[in-house]
Amino acid sequence: MKKIIFALSTILIVTFCAYTIKCQDVLIKINQLKTYGQDIIVNKIIYDDESKANEEKNQTEKIINMELNNVRIVLMNSDFSSIYHNNIEIKKKEKININYGKDFQNSEIVNEDKIISCGSEYFNGSSIIKISNNKKKIHINSIKRNGKINGYKGDIYLYKTENGIVVVNEVGIEDYVAAVVSSELNNSYPNEALKAQAVCARTYIAKRINNEKYKEYNAFGDDSTAYQVYNIVEPDNKIKDAVAQTKGEVVTYNDNLINTYFFSTSCGYTTDYKIWGTKKQKYLESVHVKQNLEEAETQADFDTYIKKKSKTDLENKYPFYRWNVKMSKSHLRYVVNNYIGYDIGKISKIEINNRGAGGIVSNITVYGKNKQISISNQINIRKALNPYGLGIKLNDGDIRSNMSMLPSSFFSIENIYRNGKWWGIKIYGGGFGHGCGMSQNGCKELALSGYSYEDIIEFFYKKTAIAVSG
Repeated sequence: MKKIIFALSTILIVTFCAYTIKCQDVLIKINQLKTYGQDIIVNKIIYDDESKANEEKNQTEKIINMELNNVRIVLMNSDFSSIYHNNIEIKKKEKININYGKDFQNSEIVNEDKIISCGSEYFNGSSIIKISNNKKKIHINSIKRNGKINGYKGDIYLYKTENGIVVVNEVGIEDYVAAVVSSELNNSYPNEALKAQAVCARTYIAKRINNEKYKEYNAFGDDSTAYQVYNIVEPDNKIKDAVAQTKGEVVTYNDNLINTYFFSTSCGYTTDYKIWGTKKQKYLESVHVKQNLEEAETQADFDTYIKKKSKTDLENKYPFYRWNVKMSKSHLRYVVNNYIGYDIGKISKIEINNRGAGGIVSNITVYGKNKQISISNQINIRKALNPYGLGIKLNDGDIRSNMSMLPSSFFSIENIYRNGKWWGIKIYGGGFGHGCGMSQNGCKELALSGYSYEDIIEFFYKKTAIAVSG
């Protein structure tokens, strides 16, 4: 893995989006739905929370001379259902400074807990309030993460809107990265794995710094899984050190920042860029997540592979490495109809038509009495085959019944017959997440086996380089 030194200060983003939606006689609810006679085709790329990719369609980012210092993040409410807050309660741990009015010309030092609503006098003369704490953390009682009140470094900006208060945290890039790594992983991960995650997280924000979704707040994104989870868990010294050891480093391909997709656990294989429906990204290839890179990398029979454990797969001891779930035809009818917003009638069969790189299911057909449906793209498939309320049996024997989509789209289907009649299906699957880019648990295992963070990044993102900003 080679390193390139450059100054990172301007990123050009060119976005090309083309959407074509044809709807005939079927009300769509969730995606592009085309109807031709008795066939329904569900075939629109929908970016899931784990993909971190909801605004990444067909983007290119060219690195030009610049330096990246601070970032601004919208902080969602406690259950991540909205960016709007009815009121904000600032917890006094130290003296805080509230700046308000035009150009923040007014200032007040507060020595007690403070509740700020849209009707607060601080908003007189300006719809923006700035809260600072002399480089110490700011604690917001009204925003909880995992039931806890975490402290935020940097400054907090409150924007008064018709829908409520929008909270924005402006923080140094390295502090931001540390709070992402601590939320994505934990300090049980080896140092090299933490460093790899830090470089990926920094690349992610650098690539999206000009995102326009929250442009009215000068923010690149929010703190949910739609971007990168942030400050769910406050970073400890081990994580801070790992981030400091990679300060300013980002991943590039031909001097362009790359899409550093990552996910939780692989089935033993990752997939390639095609799941995003974008132009070719050569660094996103399917890889076999195993230690012995000299073994053959082919899957002659994915159905056989996914039903067994492979001794060479690095993640074969993790809960989501293998999983299975049974679905009755009545359950299938309910969840599929709910997803497409149309009753296709009694379901008689489900078939896997195509697989993508690494064995990921890319297209299925659901045969209903009224219509048959073709569903494409991993996120559509996972959500259409919603297992909520059913027991997904994991690799370690644990049962999960609260998942609203399949853990991954790496699976095979086995028909179940009872009394000679088709009852439903059993899904044998593996992995957790979209399956493209870096597996976080695979990253951990590679680090434990002696890989450096540079080697880990090269393992998952082919022919890339690490560039150092500054």
